[in-house]
Amino acid sequence: MLFTSIAAADPIFYLHHGWLDSLWWAWQIRHGGATFWDMGGVADANPSPHSREADHELVLSVLGMIPSVTIGQVMDATSQWSCTVYPELDALVAQEGWMEA
Repeated sequence: MLFTSIAAADPIFYLHHGWLDSLWWAWQIRHGGATFWDMGGVADANPSPHSREADHELVLSVLGMIPSVTIGQVMDATSQWSCTVYPELDALVAQEGWMEA
């Protein structure tokens, strides 16, 4: 995954990101889901004093590969854009002391 332009073609990319996504989901569940919609920052790759603040309504364009979506749609793990489910982590998340902040 040295070259970012082709990293997504490497199978380890999906294993790595799938694991990180599942850890993030488990942490959010463990902490009551309070952070599901937390976000911040500017919407520009090269921020300036006039940069727009990023929010859930900001449209993400993927150059026509799929329809454009909003940040809010992508952040919702149950939406049609994500469809992520981690049932095997439910028992782990329920354990006391697991992944304390």
